[in-house]
Amino acid sequence: MAQVIYTPGSRWLHAHQDYCSAERWEEFCKDLPGEVWEESDAMSEIDRLNAEHYQRGVAFPVIEAEWDEALNMLPPSRWVNYGPSESFMVPEPITGILYTFYVRVGGNRYRVNHDVGTSHWDLVKACQP
Repeated sequence: MAQVIYTPGSRWLHAHQDYCSAERWEEFCKDLPGEVWEESDAMSEIDRLNAEHYQRGVAFPVIEAEWDEALNMLPPSRWVNYGPSESFMVPEPITGILYTFYVRVGGNRYRVNHDVGTSHWDLVKACQP
């Protein structure tokens, strides 16, 4: 398992053991702020902090103009239209697994930051009161 240098509470890594020589890693361990963590533990913590920072799963109402701008900026990904509900994902990630989705439920439109694998129906549920 790879190790990283991570400062608890931050949303980034300082160094990764796999991307430097053994000598350089030792220097990093002495000179860089933070602590040595297992990569999976640090990434789980960073994902949790990013979810809080970017408000994962919170639906924010948007006006039709914002919806249209998002739809026409980049080709939409995972575009689903089931008549009364519709969603698409902006294909550029916010973080490693967090993406912006736009969701229409009836005549209401929303922006939701969520994990890349979130289903259309889970996005619709996030937009329900």
